[in-house]
Order: sequence, then C-alpha cells, then structure tokens
Amino acid sequence: MKRPVSRNSLGQTTIEAPFVLYIILFLLFFPLINLTTVFIRMTILYYANHNACQLAARGRSFSTSINGDPTALQLAQSGCDNVIASYTGVHVSQLDTLIVITNIATLSQTATDVPLKTPADVSTNTYQIQVKTFGSADPIFRIPLPISLPGVNAPLAVAFAEQQYFENPSGLIY
Repeated sequence: MKRPVSRNSLGQTTIEAPFVLYIILFLLFFPLINLTTVFIRMTILYYANHNACQLAARGRSFSTSINGDPTALQLAQSGCDNVIASYTGVHVSQLDTLIVITNIATLSQTATDVPLKTPADVSTNTYQIQVKTFGSADPIFRIPLPISLPGVNAPLAVAFAEQQYFENPSGLIY
C-alpha cells in the first residue's frame, strides 16, 4: 500500500498569481488611476474657464478694441489658452463668451453674443459676462477594452460655464 503524498500549496499560488495580478492591475488599479487623472484634468479645464471669465469681465469693450486694449472676447480666449497650454491631456473644443443682462425689477435674464445696441443702463439692469467652455479630458493610459468608457479608456467630454459682473458696462456697446 502506498502512502499518500503530501503536496505543498505553493505551486497552486504560483499558477494563480498572474491571473490575480492581471485582475488587480488592469481591472481595478489602472481604471482608478485614469479616473483620478481625468478628474484632475477636469479641474484644470474648470480653472481655465474661471480664468477666462475673470479676464473677460475686466475688458474695456466686448468685441471692438478701444485704444488698442484687448476686448473681452480676446481676453477670454487668451486666458483660457494660457492655462490649457501649460498642461497635456486637456483640450478645449469651443469657447463662448456672452453678455448676460439681468433686469433688476423682474430678475429676468437675456443673453447675447453681440455688443449691446444701446448704452448700458445700470439703473435698471446688471451686466455680466458669461464664459462657456466645452472640452475634454484624456485618461493617462489607454486601456484596451471591448467597449468605450469615457474617463477610463476614452476622453471625457465636459462643459463649464461661469459668470462675472462686467467691470465696464459702458464698453459693452463696442
């Protein structure tokens, strides 16, 4: 009669280790790194929108230069471009700059992307600049998956909007 051979379980662990590491790395760890990277890049895109709106609100005019000073449209574009140029994986596809007019009595709002036809009346309205940024944030790794998951293996499209009071309402007719 033969004696049963005792086996060491170390061999089974050696066989299973590559599969477990694959699951941990490719299905859990790398997607989490990608999502973290995408959210950091979304924060950069938000900051670019915020910076563009702040600069546009300080413009002397909306779309026509006065005494060689940049317009609100130019300031918004350059403010966004300056932030985005410093980082990779962040892309702006569209930047819209609008004038938002709020009636003080009724609180009704209207928005326009062209200069005002009549001079600003600050006794009845408030005037704000709104900047909308449409863009995308790329993940750091391209994980080969059979489906496209924005933020994990494909760019995540985002849009941000911000409003600031225009500091020179009389310049909105230009």
